[in-house]
Amino acid sequence: MGKSAPVYSDALVMEEARDVYLAANGFNIRDYGASTFTLGFGGFRVKFPNVAARKRVIPLHDLHHVLTGYGTDWMGEAEIGAWELRAGCNSWVYRDSADYASLMGMRVGEIRKRLGIPALGNQNTSVRNG
Repeated sequence: MGKSAPVYSDALVMEEARDVYLAANGFNIRDYGASTFTLGFGGFRVKFPNVAARKRVIPLHDLHHVLTGYGTDWMGEAEIGAWELRAGCNSWVYRDSADYASLMGMRVGEIRKRLGIPALGNQNTSVRNG
């Protein structure tokens, strides 16, 4: 983890913007179907199984990064986790991941409040099972 979100041209469609996001962060579309994924914790890299539920929601999660502009560093993941939890998600793997990411950056709400960034209104869920 570790990059802020790229700047996207208004001329890009979502698929093109997603491809820019993936390339800027060292990801690729093949990662969605991989059997494992790796996260960095300080100087350590830890491999985890890429379970079916995660494979289903990560493509949406990446589109959320494109839409919101949140990066893939710990703060960006905390911000996107809070955004996704607030928008609503009913996938346990997604909700648990978003909970963890939000805990890693619990100060985000205070930062947003001080910057005058409004909370999201009541909206439909951002991630649905199946």
